[in-house]
Amino acid sequence: MAQRYSIPTLPKLNSATSVSTLDPESSPKNDSSSDWVQRLPNYLDPSKVVSVEIRGEYFGAWDTPREQWEAGFMLMAIESNGNEKHVKNFLPSQLSISAIKQECDAIAQALGATLMDTTAQFNAED
Repeated sequence: MAQRYSIPTLPKLNSATSVSTLDPESSPKNDSSSDWVQRLPNYLDPSKVVSVEIRGEYFGAWDTPREQWEAGFMLMAIESNGNEKHVKNFLPSQLSISAIKQECDAIAQALGATLMDTTAQFNAED
């Protein structure tokens, strides 16, 4: 029996938000920018991010032939010092390409950063 390769992805995020009434800093309105920032990885400092870049990438297990890896996208944050930090992986089998790019744009806007799309020559539908 063939073993299915594993694809490293981040868990899907719940779009529902909760606002604690105990927090004096909480705004009563639903601010989607702060919602995106709160859902980013803890190691990412939004104040240092100058741009985010969406890249074409292939995902699969190391013991699986590369031809069997799944095409997808990786969102990276570029900090002012040049460091790159992983934000999120996307697979077209889980979300449409236009929805992926809209989510990347929303994350970039929430960070106040420029979105650079380097996927023009990448075919995610291999």
